Amino acid sequence: MMNFMRREFSSIAKRILVTGANGQIGTALIPALYEKFGKENVFASDKDKPKLKKKDAGKFFLIDVTKITKLEKIIQDEKINIIINLAAILSAAGEKNPLLCRQVNNIGFENCLDLAKKYKCMIFSPSSIAAFGEKCPKHNVPDDPPLLPRSIYGVTKVYNELLGKYYKDKFGVDFRCIRYPGIMSSEEYEYHGTTDYSTEIFFKAIREKKYTCYLTENTPLPLIHMDDALRATTQFLDADSSKMKRCVYNLAGMSLTPKMFYEEIKKIVPDFTISYKPDHRQAIADSWPASINDEAAKEWGWNFKMTIKELVPKMYKEIVSFEEARIAAGRKPIDQGH
Repeated sequence: MMNFMRREFSSIAKRILVTGANGQIGTALIPALYEKFGKENVFASDKDKPKLKKKDAGKFFLIDVTKITKLEKIIQDEKINIIINLAAILSAAGEKNPLLCRQVNNIGFENCLDLAKKYKCMIFSPSSIAAFGEKCPKHNVPDDPPLLPRSIYGVTKVYNELLGKYYKDKFGVDFRCIRYPGIMSSEEYEYHGTTDYSTEIFFKAIREKKYTCYLTENTPLPLIHMDDALRATTQFLDADSSKMKRCVYNLAGMSLTPKMFYEEIKKIVPDFTISYKPDHRQAIADSWPASINDEAAKEWGWNFKMTIKELVPKMYKEIVSFEEARIAAGRKPIDQGH
């Protein structure tokens, strides 16, 4: 059984396995990794068939991360030295099925972490603002606040953060973790996260000129555009671990509310209307911070400067292009539901 010697990643070809590649982050990150590291060095995987068109995709594996045997074989066969574990059940879906959330988020991560230890891989597995919970400050949350989340999704992320740090301290595993804020994407996906309104609202504005938001109008949450999330992720993967003082970092974006989105979108779509009908996601949002401090992430070069006045026109333009491409290809929109 092959066992890789620990090496500096800057001096060898990166061989990257991405689990959960069909999710919101994965579908955007995979092409970025192809561009940066070469399609021949990036291996996507998910429990379902790939979403990327065949001509755009590299090698893809059908993997259930809760089953370690196939995962290990791929790491051996493809000489993987970086595992990017994106397989996860998100906050809203997790509340509907806590057992599945625990199995995918924790057992899947444990499998990836044990294999990272065994084969001397770097492992990146993101956390979330869901990890914070009610006992941390509401504003300017530091990297080490009390972590007492209310959602099962948040609980699974705290467990993974602590276990990853333990493996780093005890066994020397190069574990890396970013606590992502809500991520806005210009491509349509299934909305199972509490911050997903920030993408859904644009599709509704363009298609129907109206939107019913599942959060109250003045609910502030940290949000970031997908381009910045990808920039942060690739920077973090490239960072020199000897210069990093920690393995889990906050990532902040903008603190925005549904009302702020509405007011900016209405400047572009004057007849756009919004109503508010809070559901179970409101309680989750209320337990999350309104703003985050990510000063520590400057250790590996992170910076962020976008404003909502720049963000909304960018999102709108990108989603109009997405819609035009969808219609030209004869594809139907995703049936989202709530």
